[in-house]
Amino acid sequence: MNNQKTTETELPVPEVSRDKIIEYLNTSGLTKELAENEQRQFIEIAYEFQLNPFKKEIYCFPYGEGQNRKLSIIVGYEVYIKRAERTGKLDGWKVWVVNSGKETKAIIEIHRKDWTKPFRHEVFFEEAVQRKKNGSITWFWVKQPKFQLKKVAISQGFRLCFPDELAGMPYIADELPEEMSTTKMRNVSPSQSEPPSKQKKPVETKTSLLESPKPPEDQLKPEPQSGANSEENKSLMDRIDSILKSNASCFTTNHTDWIRKQIAKDSTINHLNKILDHIGKVIEAKSKTPQQIPKTEKATETQSKEPALII
Repeated sequence: MNNQKTTETELPVPEVSRDKIIEYLNTSGLTKELAENEQRQFIEIAYEFQLNPFKKEIYCFPYGEGQNRKLSIIVGYEVYIKRAERTGKLDGWKVWVVNSGKETKAIIEIHRKDWTKPFRHEVFFEEAVQRKKNGSITWFWVKQPKFQLKKVAISQGFRLCFPDELAGMPYIADELPEEMSTTKMRNVSPSQSEPPSKQKKPVETKTSLLESPKPPEDQLKPEPQSGANSEENKSLMDRIDSILKSNASCFTTNHTDWIRKQIAKDSTINHLNKILDHIGKVIEAKSKTPQQIPKTEKATETQSKEPALII
């Protein structure tokens, strides 16, 4: 696999400035939720890897309390595919699931133009599946085990196949423990881990906020209703709609109508996250039968690009 045939020229990468990342923190309300060191950590990682938070390439949220409070930084699995394509060396890939029971695994095969043989990587269901503290499988893995397993195989496979470009990049949510990957925990604020007198102001450095005009105070607060038009709100609403459709048997018509009315009444990010949490609990409660490990399926092939598999 180390035999090289040609050396390709990397395709240009759109510039993501620190000011752009700081703008995201301000407009999303995260400057109110994150401590100074957390803001700085997110800004530097997003900048070094040139990840655009407005395109959902990277996002973060705090979890834990007091001295145990930490920042979870996550990327979308599509980021790995896009970065591999930008190198000009990607020559097609495919991912599929085989076997059943404890032997269930996802296999990804990646072709590089500068390697004579394809790269293959395997991820076993038993090793990748995410569980709660009580040992039960998280509801996304219960309802979409093959999809979740494929996403883990994609992220791990591309990191290994393109180490120069992807090594050190944050993981996708499906590779992390539940407390580090549950978006509802994004609403934790510094006041829950620090006294008001010790709360940090938004990051100000020579290379960051000092170079950007400080937005008015009202711009730092989440917009109550106008936020419904933001990309983050739209993404959450699309996700809720997709989950309702794919799990229609778990909801009565009246229940579904009630959920949609709640969204129409209040489509702020905080409220949408609460609705998403409610939907997850309903689906989990309906899942009374033991988890069925997926059986063998045929390979799903793509050439360079695969339709986005967004939950």
